[in-house]
Amino acid sequence: MKLNIFQRYYTMSDNEQRSYLMNLIHLVPIQRRRNGNYTNAENSRRQTSVTFTLSDGVGCFKRVCKQTFLETFNVSPSKITTPIKRLKSGLYMFTDKRGGCKTFKYTHHDRCVVREHVNCFPSDVSHYCRPKHNNDIEYLSSDLNINRMYAAFKKEHPNTLISKRFYYRVFRKDYPNVKFRRPRVDSCKTCDLLHMKQSSSSNKAEACKAKMDLDAHHRVIEKARKEVANDCLQSTLPGGEACVLTIDLQKVFPLPKLTHSKMYYNR
Repeated sequence: MKLNIFQRYYTMSDNEQRSYLMNLIHLVPIQRRRNGNYTNAENSRRQTSVTFTLSDGVGCFKRVCKQTFLETFNVSPSKITTPIKRLKSGLYMFTDKRGGCKTFKYTHHDRCVVREHVNCFPSDVSHYCRPKHNNDIEYLSSDLNINRMYAAFKKEHPNTLISKRFYYRVFRKDYPNVKFRRPRVDSCKTCDLLHMKQSSSSNKAEACKAKMDLDAHHRVIEKARKEVANDCLQSTLPGGEACVLTIDLQKVFPLPKLTHSKMYYNR
């Protein structure tokens, strides 16, 4: 008999299987309550008992235990959890609510509004890299973060229904190459001077010359870093004649914030 029930069960569709299980599961009043952490029965977490039945093949149903019920249909306990919840809510037919037509809370216009707001923040390339290195990465000001950007967005659009989560999702998905710059505290005076000339000069010749000088300055810095790294490597080898000393300057947090290295460390 169990084999017939099993074979019949697996000829059904998923919705028919769940509905069939719901017809074999019954909710009955609790016959006896044991001691619990409640004084009134209404405060109990369990308000009904669940019974399981199987057809005997002649139109009658016999009550069985939960383990027999699961073994007959070869299903896990999680398979009957949803049908039991549907029965407790007053439903007697199972309908799969997964998939279907999904509706989205935000429209394409909302995404464009967020993108327009993000584009209004100025960005620049890395301070340490020449244009041919990582030229696809742009950096926003170190004073910015998602919370401050969204606060400015809410101030500009006070009646908007766009949440911070949607704003953050658009920023991460549509701007994968835009990052927040770390607070800069070690830029030298030559870098700052040439960078200002390059970005603020109205004369193209002067801006081009400043750019060439800045690239040459960066090449000198990279050469010095490579020599320091080589000296560090030589100092670890047996018989090496190089000796490397490391001095850690204690950090301070000056107010107002200083980004120039000479001013920062003199402070």
